[in-house]
This record gives sequence, C-alpha cells and structure tokens, in this order.
Amino acid sequence: MKFTSLIICFLLLSVTSNNSLPHQLIKLQEYLHSNTKPLPLSIKKRIYKNNKLTVDNNNESKPPIWPLQFNSTLIKITPFDHNIQWTKLYYDYKNQWARFDFVDYYYDMDNQWGPINETILWSNTTVYFIEPQTKQCKIRSRNLPLISPKWLSLTTFKESIIFRGLYANVWEFPNDIEELAGMKYIHRVAQSDDEKIPLRSTNQSNDPGATDYVDFIVGPSDKDLFYIPSYCPK
Repeated sequence: MKFTSLIICFLLLSVTSNNSLPHQLIKLQEYLHSNTKPLPLSIKKRIYKNNKLTVDNNNESKPPIWPLQFNSTLIKITPFDHNIQWTKLYYDYKNQWARFDFVDYYYDMDNQWGPINETILWSNTTVYFIEPQTKQCKIRSRNLPLISPKWLSLTTFKESIIFRGLYANVWEFPNDIEELAGMKYIHRVAQSDDEKIPLRSTNQSNDPGATDYVDFIVGPSDKDLFYIPSYCPK
C-alpha cells in the first residue's frame, strides 16, 4: 500500500509541476484561439453576459478585471509537501508584454531574486520559453495574443468567504473547458477592479494544487524586463 501511495503521489506531482498559473493562462489562451476547438455556446453566452453586467452592492455580479499593468509575486503550493515554487509575474497589456520568472527563492537582503530557472516571455503574439542559466530559448507560439484583462469573464460567481481573515469572493471556471475545469479564482471584496486583489487561484478539480498571490502591485514595470535575449530564435 505504501509503495502504491508513493507512485500515486509521484504521478500527481508530475502533473502539477507544469501546471502553475502561467502555464494555465497559456493553455487557456490556446484554447480560446484554437481553430479546432470552437467555443461552446454556453461559454459564449457567459462571456457576453458577464461583460454586460454592472457591479451591485454585494459586488457579486461581475467578475474581476485585471489592471492593464501590474506585477505580482506568486507561490505554487501542493498538499503533498511544504515545498513552494516562487514565480514573479509582470503584466503589461498596454504594450502587449508579460513575463513569468520561475526562481529558487524570494528576495534576499540585497533585493535580489534567487537564480531564475525558467522565464516565459510574452511579446505581442510570440511566447518564448527561456532557460537563462543555459542560454536556451524556444518559441511556444508565434500567433498567440496576450491573455486579456477580462479573462475571468469565463467564470461564474461561486460564493463569498473569509479567506485568511479577509472578505473574499470565489469565481469558478466551467467544466466545458477541460484544461480549466473546476479551477477557482479568489479575490478580495472591493468596488474598484484595481482593489480586487487576487489571493489564490486553484488548479483543476483533478489537481489539488494552488497558486497564492504574495503581493499585487498596480502600475508599469521596467521595460528592460521584456527584452528578448539575443540567443532566442528570430
């Protein structure tokens, strides 16, 4: 029994290793822009309805909209151990840029990140997977628009909860999208979209991991962060 449990645990961990928020966003965008998977009518209706809604006094009617520019520190957690995966997210929809840095540890006293193991760089419609330490770079897609600030318009309101002492709302993705079935997004209750600070996004129903937002800072980031390394394919 112990050996079987270890195998199951290993398999679950292998599934979650590439299932952090950045990878989920890419899979979602690939799904939305796929020519072979037309959006179900139920999804189209939900997007249209959510984009038409206004925020009521309980703030439960309209899904949150991401700010056009922000940066955030993310941690990927699982119920199997206490190890965490650190990720730094830079999002700039105005310039069609995004960057995700996967690092070993948080800032040190010199305000430096740990070594970057991998970077996902989104520049206009091109997505690069970069390994800075070995100077390897490959292109995931050349025709994938940056995820929209309204990507949560796919969700439906689930419930209001107290999350770590904060009033929060929970939104859930539909089962119609296999890649995101059962995924939940939790944010602080607020009237302004800029103040609806994300707190956690869970993985799919069959993957018990989650991504927590350690911080969420609205505003532009250094443009040099979105520079494409010279060793990347043209």
